Amino acid sequence: MLVQTLRAAVHPLTISNSSTSIPLAWLIALMAICQTGYLLLTGQMGADGGREMADIAERLVLGFGYASPYLPLGEGEPTRVSPPLYVWVISAAYWTLGIKTEAAHTLLHLLNIIFNGLTLVMLYDVCSKWFGVRFAQIYGLAFCIQPHILLLTGGIWESTLSLMLLAIILRFMVCRFEPQQFLHWLKLGLLFGITALSNPAWTIMYPLLCLLLLGSRRLFQQPARSILCITLAIMAYGIIITPWLLRNYQISGSVSYIRNMAGPELFKGNHPDALGGHGTLFARYWIYKSPEQQHLYRKLGEAEYDQYMRTKALTIISENPVSFAGKVFTKIAMWYSGDMDALRYWYAVGNWKKFIFGSVLSLFGMLTAALSLYGTWLISRLHTGQYPRRIWSLWVYIYFLPIPYFLIITGFRYQASLMAFILIPAIYALVQLLPKARLRR
Repeated sequence: MLVQTLRAAVHPLTISNSSTSIPLAWLIALMAICQTGYLLLTGQMGADGGREMADIAERLVLGFGYASPYLPLGEGEPTRVSPPLYVWVISAAYWTLGIKTEAAHTLLHLLNIIFNGLTLVMLYDVCSKWFGVRFAQIYGLAFCIQPHILLLTGGIWESTLSLMLLAIILRFMVCRFEPQQFLHWLKLGLLFGITALSNPAWTIMYPLLCLLLLGSRRLFQQPARSILCITLAIMAYGIIITPWLLRNYQISGSVSYIRNMAGPELFKGNHPDALGGHGTLFARYWIYKSPEQQHLYRKLGEAEYDQYMRTKALTIISENPVSFAGKVFTKIAMWYSGDMDALRYWYAVGNWKKFIFGSVLSLFGMLTAALSLYGTWLISRLHTGQYPRRIWSLWVYIYFLPIPYFLIITGFRYQASLMAFILIPAIYALVQLLPKARLRR
């Protein structure tokens, strides 16, 4: 059936109800089988994970509040190190099935599969809208076996939840959103707010998406209405995130966003000896593994420690702007290939399991990125009548959304969080190349 479907995709813009079609339900079942098999074969099903998020959830369930994960139980002050949404999910699992038990972690891994299933549904609809049903089927098959998606399934992090929320936003913009509907702007703002509570790094895209949805013509011809639309989105967004912002202000005495502690990450990613990933320097300055950093963290307190590390990082950057620029380019290259910094570290410490899987991720990452760039170019050459509706939203996701990581630090998990979107133009390039290769033969 896979071969038949690939052969049927001579032109990805054609929608057809041919006999070779694969029902979406089958794709979801295949995805669930692949991801469950991956977790069982690798021994990750029910295994521990999550570090900061899991430790904060443990403290929540034990009655110590949303407290620092870096200090012993009962000693940590209230923390801002992790966004709250997925921590609450972990807490619910721990409260129901026991703190850090195999049953609780199995539930969280199964939730990852459910989140990925919903992501596949959202992106299947987007691909169908843009390029037709047969293209969506091929995309669904690729989604099922993509190693980066499997990587996300094995982690107890917010990654699969954030990916699902980003996919919901994309589907809403492409398939449902109408700029003249005020209710749609309210819904968009609510989606932005919920996603920010899962991963605030994606906040950078919200203003850009609003402006692009309005369009330059509407902005200039209907400025009052445009301002009202954006105001409605901001209000809905504020309704979601304001309670957490107030909580952060109460515990720290200073205005801050949903997540803090970016200072240590900025330092670890831009230190003169760093490559910008999760390598040796990251491990050396990670509070969990560094007694020196843990002592400093305990001595200063979280807010002061964050500011101290941020100042150190900014001093390094200001004194070595050329080196900083080089690291930014290195992190961009690693984002679309793989965390070579982590690979070097795993090789040095002899962690061959992670090194081999990381190498596989890097090979797939480079191949997917190359195809994605070619697919982007191919789509940009389409005639106006063929140009997919709001395809610019995909370019925002692929090329604009990772910017915070380019400046701070990158890694396999961060890269994998957007791989489902990078895969769309990559598959477009692939289905264009396959018919040409067949004709040459």
